[in-house]
Amino acid sequence: MDAENLISVLHLNENPEYILFKIALLFAEQSLQVWFISPKPFENIPVNIVQIDKEILQQITFLYLKDFKDLITELNGIHLWHKAPNIIILSHFKTYLEALDKNSSFFAAFILASVLDGAAVSTKRNKKKTLVLICLEDITNLDQFQIIFDMYFSHFIPKMDQDNIVDTIVKLYINQ
Repeated sequence: MDAENLISVLHLNENPEYILFKIALLFAEQSLQVWFISPKPFENIPVNIVQIDKEILQQITFLYLKDFKDLITELNGIHLWHKAPNIIILSHFKTYLEALDKNSSFFAAFILASVLDGAAVSTKRNKKKTLVLICLEDITNLDQFQIIFDMYFSHFIPKMDQDNIVDTIVKLYINQ
């Protein structure tokens, strides 16, 4: 894996829709291919988002993967996609673990390894750096996953002002 060109970010936020959507748009405006993975579709565009150019939206692939099986199947097929993403955003990480109950730390590690493996494929294919942003919406029982997060993420963004979070994540990509 090309660790220099792969940026992995964990963000804690109970209501991540605005932040994640804003980040996706900012990267799409830079002509980067964005994958936005969520267990459920957006019902509405987040309130603070202004009018969106259709061409920018075409840079974002929204993947509504309802469960662990769908998520892993898609991630393990990333090498088959015509356009590999530069940015992979995974919303509601804990949702993918909830139905699995047993050995959730094992499945968390499996998902994270699959996402990072897919990102490594994207980095190689695009010959550009790749950012993986995973949002954990439920921070209860966080301690059980701490060692896994320490192993898989190069950056941790705690909950803070929304605009600061967006700026911090964009700068991580630009400055690395």
